[in-house]
This record gives sequence, C-alpha cells and structure tokens, in this order.
Amino acid sequence: MDKLHTDKLIVVEGKYDKIRLENIIDAPVIAVGGFRVYNDKKLHRTLRELSKNGVIIITDSDSAGYKIRVFLSKILHDCEITDVFVPRICGKEPRKSAPSAQGFLGVEGISDDVLVRCLEKFCVRIQNKTDDSGKITVSDLYALGYTGTDGARRRKSALLSYLGVQEGISNRFLLRILNGRFTRKELADLKLEDK
Repeated sequence: MDKLHTDKLIVVEGKYDKIRLENIIDAPVIAVGGFRVYNDKKLHRTLRELSKNGVIIITDSDSAGYKIRVFLSKILHDCEITDVFVPRICGKEPRKSAPSAQGFLGVEGISDDVLVRCLEKFCVRIQNKTDDSGKITVSDLYALGYTGTDGARRRKSALLSYLGVQEGISNRFLLRILNGRFTRKELADLKLEDK
C-alpha cells in the first residue's frame, strides 16, 4: 500500500496509536501519553514548536479522546488545526484483555484501510519505494557535512532553517523529514549557503 504524506505534525493519544499511524503515513507523529499531556509543559512547548506547518489531531472516538482533543486545541490555538475523527467501531484491541469503557476501538485498533480513508483528504499519496538505495542515511549526513565535521552545526542549522524545523531535533527525526522530501541526490545538490 502506498503511504500518505503530510508536512503537518500528527498528534495521537498513545504509543500504539503512533506505531499504527507510522505504518500508513510519512509524517512526524507524536503520542501525548493520554491524560499526561495535561501537566507536561515541556511537551506543550514541543508540540507548539513542531506544529508550525499545522497539526492533525486524531484521537480515539470515546470521551477520553474528546477531552484530550479539546485540551490540545487550547494549547495549540495559534496553529492551523485539522481534526480527524475515527468512526465509532465496537470492538477490542488484540493487546488488551477487555474492550475500552465505552466499547469502541481506538486508533490502534482501526484497520489501515479505515485510517487511510480518514486521513487521505488531508494528505497526499506517495509511492512506496521498493529500492532503498536512494534513502538518506546517517552516513550521508556525515558525508554531506551535517554531522561530525567542522562547520557541521552551522550547516545543520541552515538545513533546519530551510526546512522550517526547530533546532535540537534528533538525527533520526531529521532523516524522517529528509527522506519524506528529498532523494539522496537532491539533498546532495542542495546549496544552502547560496540562499
């Protein structure tokens, strides 16, 4: 199945929701840890920083999901927010011993097909690459002078600025962004110092 892509941040409730969405979408996905999001000021700052291109909030269709969605909408009020709602489907996630209190499947339990239908109007389809030879790696970041070399910090900072991404992200997260936007050759041909 071809993946969906968006430059927007995707926010979900839990880590299993995050794992599920990462299988179908090429985008940064953050799990807020359920109700823990209420008191985590550092997470609030991170969410605001990563939402500069907009945010897609996708929570479970139960009352807890609604409360978390409302809270996220308040702390991200300056961002472009897209609400994606999953249908209320009765059932139980395989990893759980009992259904949720309201008996609905959460994001992690919804099929890929249903999740794609929920998200596709807000995303674009990208073709799955069967050949990873063009995939950008940590070695490429080093070879191109973005890590581990003299001037790497300056070059990486220029790259992050060009991408519209805040400083301090991990190389792993940077690779996800780069591989969603560039081929290895396109990244190598990027002339940031001329911009």
